[in-house]
Parts: sequence; C-alpha cells; structure tokens
Amino acid sequence: MCLTVFALLVALALPGVATARPDEGSVAVDYSGDKTETIFFVLGMLDEYGGRRITEGIDQIEHFYPNEVTQACVFRVYLDRLAAEQGLNPTVDVSWGESGYISFMSPDLSRFINAQYQFTSINGYRVVDGEKRRLSIASISTDQFDGHGTNAKLAYLAGAYFRYGQPGNYTFSNANKKRNLIAQLLEDVGCKGVRKSSREGIPFDNRVYFDADEQLAATFARLPGIWALAAADTLLGFVTNDELQIYREFIGLAQNGAFDDCVLTAPCTLDRFISPWHPSNIPQPEPWVAEAIAFIDSLPVRPASVVELQSDSVLVANRYVASGDTSWVSLNRVGFDHDRTRALLLCWYFNMSPGRCSQMLSVYLRKQKDLWEVTSFASDKVQWVPADKHR
Repeated sequence: MCLTVFALLVALALPGVATARPDEGSVAVDYSGDKTETIFFVLGMLDEYGGRRITEGIDQIEHFYPNEVTQACVFRVYLDRLAAEQGLNPTVDVSWGESGYISFMSPDLSRFINAQYQFTSINGYRVVDGEKRRLSIASISTDQFDGHGTNAKLAYLAGAYFRYGQPGNYTFSNANKKRNLIAQLLEDVGCKGVRKSSREGIPFDNRVYFDADEQLAATFARLPGIWALAAADTLLGFVTNDELQIYREFIGLAQNGAFDDCVLTAPCTLDRFISPWHPSNIPQPEPWVAEAIAFIDSLPVRPASVVELQSDSVLVANRYVASGDTSWVSLNRVGFDHDRTRALLLCWYFNMSPGRCSQMLSVYLRKQKDLWEVTSFASDKVQWVPADKHR
C-alpha cells in the first residue's frame, strides 16, 4: 500500500507525466509546440455533469446529446489529431443511440484524457452487464495549467465555449467545478466582468458571465480551426445536390413569408450538420408520402454537412446562434418517392426575437424538369395551404 502511494506521488511530481485512473499506471504527455493547444481544447469540450464520471473497465471518452451534432463532429476529428500528436492508437468506436446520443470509445484515448484529471472521490459502483464496476469522480484544477502559459488556458476556454458558450456567457448543467475553473481561467487571461450564477433546479443551471476582450474574441474565432471543420465535413459527407436545391427553395420561400406568413430572417441561421429525424404526426394524404418517410428512416444515422448552403441569405453556424433579430432553422434529410420526382422535407424554425413566430413543417415538393418546386405544406396544426397562394 505504501509503495503504491509513493509511486503515485512520484508520478505526479514528474514533468510530462500524468496519472491515469487509480487502477492504472502513468501516461506520458507531449506538450511541445502546438500539441498543448490540442490537449487543452479537447479537455475544454468535455462534459462534467457532476464531475467527470469514470467507470472502471469502461473506455468511454465522451458522449454528446442529440442537439450537439456539430460539436460531436468537431470533437471526433480533434481526437484524430490528439492521437497523432501523442502517438496513440487512433481507433475510436462511435455509437449512435436510438434517441440521437453519440458516444466515443477508445482504450488509449480515454486513458490519456482521464490521466489529465485529479480524482476527487470514489462514488460507489455501477452495474455493467451484471458486474459491479467502481465509479470514480474526477475534475481538472488550475494546477493542470501550470507551466503551459496563457495559450493553454485560452485553448481550454475555447473548447468549452465551442460546446457551452453563448455570447457573453458559458452555460453548464450542474458541472459546478467546471464553472468555477472557467471563471478562474477567464480572470487569469485578463477578462473583465467575470461573475458566476447558479439557478437551482434539476439540473442546476450554472453560468459564467464575462466581457470578451480582443484576445479572447480572437481565440474563439480561431478555434476550432478551419481544418477541423473541413475535416468533419469530409469525414461525414455532404448532402446531395437535390437536397441542397430543396433547402434553397424552402428557405427562399420562407424568407418571403410563404408558410403561414411566418417569415424567416435574411440571413437565417442553421447548424453545419444535420441528421435524420421526423415527428410522429406527419400528415400522409398520399401513398408516396409514406415512401418518402421510409426513405428518410432508411438513411444512415451519420449526419451530413450542409456547409454549401452558406450564402447572403443563409448563415451556417459552427456553434450556438446569438440571440437577436435572426431565425434558427433545423432541416432534416429529404425523403423521396421511388422515382425521385416527389420529395418531403421535414423542418422547423423559430425567430429569436420576442413575439415572433415558430413552427414545424412538412413541406411537399415536385420536380419539374431539373428544378424542385413546393406544391403544398402542413404546419404542426396540420393546416394545408398551397404555397402559390403566398407567392
């Protein structure tokens, strides 16, 4: 027992060596060059709901919620860079839950990342496949940044902002220790107006407010790198030309008030990546609609990039949109009938300004020669209105 404690203390004292889970040895870390930025950006993105919860024998790196597809895609390509820079096995198992949850698993990468944490408690056990597994709780302290300069702190703040940031604040569910760390790091890099708030509930709403200076704004604009977004686009693939044309047709009409006069702003804002989903109450007046829904359901769960939609009237966002006079749009993959002459687009949008409209739509289109045109639509109230009525 004494030897184990002594070995642990020696590992903590050595530069470039981090301690893994209590049941593992040490992990060598290469902080040279830009590798420090990669490490701390990845650490900043991690969810710490109730602390980092590490189950014995489970190699989960991280999980993302269904509304975090963009963040998950970028995190995935950052893992590739981290593995390459640290000489780790780059294999990552990706699983998509039925509800859209995304999990990343890897023995080497999870061990490396866990080694950056300080273990604060053993919080009981979890039962996995009928077997009791020890559950550890860990967190990152300011000590982890010692000797790595301001850039490490900025990279961590950028990673956390990419996943949890909105203009002027970070918002966390629980994650009290992460909130406190973020507040301290903001002060360390010279940020003004830093203050914390916590609103009781299930979960607790923890926030850090700040006034971004030029240094911080420039970091948030630079990270994640353009290379990461481009790599995620290529890794996941792009929507088809037919889908792009259908999206443009829908957005153009919506910006002109074609759908119950619920007008989209120009530009409107949408996520860089989309994935299949559909509500349960889609009107089906014709048999081909059932074909289109079946087509959507048959698509792989992997999301697709819509970055080619970027234009004067469409802003493809890489993180949460700022509040204000803009509209947020969520587009689904498009469903087609068997001969691809008719299409179904499922989407919803809302305006950010108070008192503006919001609705979920089933939009029906027909291909005329080489162009897609809206023929009709159904709102969430199942009200049918010919699109031509508003043109």
